[in-house]
Amino acid sequence: AVTASQSAGGDVLVQWEHSTDADVLGYHLEIVDASGALLDSRFTTENYATIEPHEINDMAWVRVRAADVLGESAPSETVLVASGGLIAPAATPNPVRDKCSFELFIPGPGGEVDASLVLYDTTGRLVHTIHNGGLPRGPHCFEWHGQSNGATRAPDGVYFYLLDIAGLGHKTGKILVVK
Repeated sequence: AVTASQSAGGDVLVQWEHSTDADVLGYHLEIVDASGALLDSRFTTENYATIEPHEINDMAWVRVRAADVLGESAPSETVLVASGGLIAPAATPNPVRDKCSFELFIPGPGGEVDASLVLYDTTGRLVHTIHNGGLPRGPHCFEWHGQSNGATRAPDGVYFYLLDIAGLGHKTGKILVVK
């Protein structure tokens, strides 16, 4: 698993488990944008890397590949990283057919913050509470399976999501639900 946390200075520390394979020479760290395009890459023999805020351009995803004499492994899962400000969660896929994921990064060093992620319809009616409670700073991923709080399928249409983080503000976004 790849994890990320942010220091007081804004640098993001990305860590992963060392491979138990004796042939591993090191790790290839890749920073990619939302489309998967490579923004930066580097090689390290450690199981961590520090990314400076200017390398991220607001937000990016990081993945790691183990490298040995025969080449590189398949990439790890990606982890969202951010350069310091609160970022509207990335909802994918959008439009939503069955379910979507909300990836978000809570900036800042250590500690837990109160957070809520909720969905509203176009009339402002609460449709579903995805999360409401404490979250540690760093990356998170939540899934929504297209259901309202009453456990019925949400009708097709436009919905708005609101991420509210105590002390950091709020961000909104829009998704389209289609069958």
